[in-house]
Amino acid sequence: MRAMADLPPTQRGPDAVTHQLPAGELPAGWKLLEGQYEIVRLIASGGFGITYLARDTLGRDVAVKECFPLGLAQRAAMTHTVSATSAGTSEHFETARGQFLREARMLADLRHPNVVHVQSLFEENGTAYMAMDFIHGRDLHEDMAGDALPPTRVLDLARDLLGALDYIHAQGVLHRDIKPQNIRIDQFGMPMLIDFGAARAETQARSRMAGTFRVVTDGYSPHEFYVAGASQGPHSDLYALAATLYHVITGAAPVPADERASAVATGQPDPYVPIAGSYAAHDARLLKLIDRALRMIPAERPPNASAWLTALTDAQTRLVTPPATEEIAAPRGRLWPGLALGVGLMGAAGAAIWVAQPDWLTPGMDEVTAQVGALETQLQTSEAERAASEAALAASRATLAEAEAEVQRLEAADGDMAATLADLDAARAARDAAAAEITALQGELEGLGDAAGALDQAQRQAAAESARADAAEAQIAALDQQIAQQAASLTETQSQATALEAQISELTAADATARAQITALEASLTEATGRLVEARTTAALLTRAEEDLTTAETALGASNIRAARLEAQLQQAEAQGTDLAAAQAEIQALEASLAASAAAQARLSEEIAGLEAARAQLTEDIATMEAAPLPNLGELAELRARVAAAEAETADLQTRIAASDADTAELRAQIAAMEAEVTALTATLAETEAALAASLQAQVAARADWGEQATLRAPNGTFTLLPRFSWDNRRIAAVDSAGGITLFDRSTGAYEAHLARGIPDQIVRLGFSAGGSYLIATTPNGSPNRLYDVRARREILRFDPVTVTTANRAISTDEAYFVFTRAAGGGQVNIVITAMASLREAGALPMERTLTTVPQGTPVRIAFAETSNQITVLTPASVQVFDTDGRLRRTAPNGIGSVAALSPIGGDQGFLVLRSSGEVVIFNDLIAQDEVATIPPRADYALYRLSGDRLSFLRANDETWDVIDLVTGDIRGSGPIDTGSERASLSISADGQMIFIGATDTRPARMLDVATGLELQEFGTAAQGYFSFDNTHLATGSVDGISAQIWRLAGAPTGPDLSGCAVLERTMDGIPILASALERGRGFTVDAGGDVSLRDCAEAQDAGLEAALARGRLDLTATERPDVAINILGTSRAYTLNVGVEGACAPTIMARFGADWAVGRSLRFEDEGEETRPLDVWLATPPGVTCEARISLSGEVE
Repeated sequence: MRAMADLPPTQRGPDAVTHQLPAGELPAGWKLLEGQYEIVRLIASGGFGITYLARDTLGRDVAVKECFPLGLAQRAAMTHTVSATSAGTSEHFETARGQFLREARMLADLRHPNVVHVQSLFEENGTAYMAMDFIHGRDLHEDMAGDALPPTRVLDLARDLLGALDYIHAQGVLHRDIKPQNIRIDQFGMPMLIDFGAARAETQARSRMAGTFRVVTDGYSPHEFYVAGASQGPHSDLYALAATLYHVITGAAPVPADERASAVATGQPDPYVPIAGSYAAHDARLLKLIDRALRMIPAERPPNASAWLTALTDAQTRLVTPPATEEIAAPRGRLWPGLALGVGLMGAAGAAIWVAQPDWLTPGMDEVTAQVGALETQLQTSEAERAASEAALAASRATLAEAEAEVQRLEAADGDMAATLADLDAARAARDAAAAEITALQGELEGLGDAAGALDQAQRQAAAESARADAAEAQIAALDQQIAQQAASLTETQSQATALEAQISELTAADATARAQITALEASLTEATGRLVEARTTAALLTRAEEDLTTAETALGASNIRAARLEAQLQQAEAQGTDLAAAQAEIQALEASLAASAAAQARLSEEIAGLEAARAQLTEDIATMEAAPLPNLGELAELRARVAAAEAETADLQTRIAASDADTAELRAQIAAMEAEVTALTATLAETEAALAASLQAQVAARADWGEQATLRAPNGTFTLLPRFSWDNRRIAAVDSAGGITLFDRSTGAYEAHLARGIPDQIVRLGFSAGGSYLIATTPNGSPNRLYDVRARREILRFDPVTVTTANRAISTDEAYFVFTRAAGGGQVNIVITAMASLREAGALPMERTLTTVPQGTPVRIAFAETSNQITVLTPASVQVFDTDGRLRRTAPNGIGSVAALSPIGGDQGFLVLRSSGEVVIFNDLIAQDEVATIPPRADYALYRLSGDRLSFLRANDETWDVIDLVTGDIRGSGPIDTGSERASLSISADGQMIFIGATDTRPARMLDVATGLELQEFGTAAQGYFSFDNTHLATGSVDGISAQIWRLAGAPTGPDLSGCAVLERTMDGIPILASALERGRGFTVDAGGDVSLRDCAEAQDAGLEAALARGRLDLTATERPDVAINILGTSRAYTLNVGVEGACAPTIMARFGADWAVGRSLRFEDEGEETRPLDVWLATPPGVTCEARISLSGEVE
């Protein structure tokens, strides 16, 4: 048998071995819970179980923890079934599994943003499993591997984790295994507590076989974790958290608690080195509290996480209630020699001081304690120390007896050899330690005995001297005088103590004042930094938005030109259609004229024939008369005249017939021409109709290509309110089930910030202001509504509206004013206006003014005009218009009736009104109440939606929908909803061209074109969908879902086109620095080179970049994102900026300063410093060449 001295030393620190036997994990691809979870890989294994990365049926990553207590469990090679290692360990294995299940059920009830969430619990393969959220990111131990964490980050980390511990302790749960490896930092930078070890300690206590694995982590576990049966509580978790923060600050874990206890027990000093006063950059209160929480005696630590949190914000709060003097007069063993004496001194001389002020927060307390101790040293006697030592000796002898009995029992025991050896060695070590302690105590008692003898001898000598002194009265008088002087000295000492107490009070007050000032300055600095970062981000986003606007305006112009051209074609076609009808009518008229002419010609021909017959008869009569013997000359002349007249009339008729023939020919030519024109017009009309149909089809097709751009995941739990777009189209806001309001970037879907966390009230509606700078969170009746400053990322107003509706509050278009309702006394409601500027200043009182007052319960509708800050207030009794200074400009009785919704539309007086009956009325002037258009109601319509541009109106019932053009009053489109008996969610795009119908059990979600009613695209099971205000993005999802999708319309403007350099864009926030920091110099070490060729950028549309590249080399490559992104804050001081580089591969600098580009080995820029300037730096190298390089920034400030 090997002696304990021959065994290898135990590994210490955070990587200490936690088990001795291999576990044998489940293989990749193994499926659990009927295929719901598929194992991807092993994450970690410990003494109590194994944790896997798995994927569920929805493709989400989850962490699956398997109950596999090492030394108690084994796994079958083929079936992977888990069972006890033997019949003797079966009971212990079942105990461990039962505790695992109880732990999982307990954890499943926890709901906190900094605590991992348990999704499900199940039994399979002979053991138990729990599936938890997989926290994407890294653990704190990995986070500490690089540069030291900034002090502000450490303070935030402490506050977040203390909040989590405060919550779980309130639920009766202890973590028991806090260390850097069990704190995950998610992708948003939030710390999460994982891998709760609550079941381990209980299993260890119940099972002797639990000795085959360890449940403590050296450096982080408190001393009570090393002692069987020792009391554990919140103070134990606080020790482990303090050890973790100690490691974060110092770079190493503190000395393990068992080593500290051994050192103190052997009379050596505690090896722990306090950190208070050693790390000036960190919060002094935090350092002192860490030292306090790392004390060996639990009673001396902060009692709970709430007290620690309070001390971080209020230095006057007492954390530890000192134990009574009687309780601490007899310390246990020799753990802290002299502890009883020190506490006794404090109780006798300074109780009032110590009760009033914690020692770790009071300047000068050590000196005061020393003075008080010096005044009371005469109270110490060797008898007290001897009594304590004798008690310790008796306890050690009892311990020795127990250890010897345990050794005898183990030496006689049978069974598991490895466990027996381990227990036997531990018992022998305990026996040897107890024996050594007894020897030391006996030596000490012997020394005390010698000291007592010397004391007795000294006392006998003093008695002899006293007897001799009794003979001298003068000496007695002198002694009396000395006694009086000592009494006076005591009085003076008491006065000094009183003065010291007053001085302590003054120092306490000064300390409180200073800390309050520091807290205020820190808050101001934090807010200023937030504003500077927000200003920088806003400037960058504004530039991008301006570029997007330019592109959008160009596209809009082209669309308008195409629309105008098509409209002209349509008008021409309509005109041509009119011409065609006129031509056809003219042809008919010409044909009628031709027919009339033919009839007249026939009549003329008949008359000519009659004239010819008459002329022939007259000619014959003339011939007869001439042949007579005596012709009548008069009649003959008359006949000849009649013949001449007939001939003349015949000639005239023939002329008229010739003219009629000419007219007929002309008419026939005109008819032929008109028929040709009709044919051409018909062909043109057909072509125009075909072009219009093709254009409409192209427009529909252009709106039918939506691609998924990003997936948003609820930071905590699920989404209870799906994403809403801001009016400026920059951000997306959503609400999660933990009461958090989260902001995301619209273009990338990236997390931006939390506006709020843990709001206890349900949020039923979110609304952005016109510029996107503010957001209103609406809650149910009886709950306060909240107004947030998006840029400052904070709540600026909380108010209790009279009803839950967005119609009784409004933010002006220029975001300068906010009007809302607030309950007043006496059953009245005030309509209040406040300036946003007064709300933005932290701690300032809001500048409010009451516009008017109405009886409680009165329906109120409030709206700002579109182009001015005039406020319209509509009640059942009146319509009133106010200026922002509270002055009533106009008023009139309400002749409109009951109003459900009010919205400005066109100018300062135009409004759209939705009456309670469902009738839509447009007023040119609400005071004059002159109606421009009225759209009759439909009694069965219950849903109404106004488009973002306020030019279209969607209304629907459970079966049909229609969209109304508010300019003309015409119905632009209508169609069936076709979802059966289930009601679907509907929304309309900002331009009124598209509607979204949510999914039901019978139909998937889909988007329809309003004009044609055609289906543009399906969107699966999304129950709701919301359009962005520029009609290019769509948010879809379902309430209580863990994710939402952001879709982007193909071909939507994406910003400036830099050709091949489009990827050379900043996609992260820049580091804010002051220009004065350039004088001290800043350096950044990066990897030079990349995959983007500068040759592709040579014809970039950005003129500055193209000009810069024309002066440099093009056979270089760089990264997509800047190697360094800086925001130099504007301070109204001019400065020069120098950019240099050092690197073995001689990289070339390509930099963008504001809108200016430059390329070279060293660059120089100048700026007046009036505003924040972004600086992006890329290091370019030849293709395939990379090296480590250092970018240096320097400069001068005027």
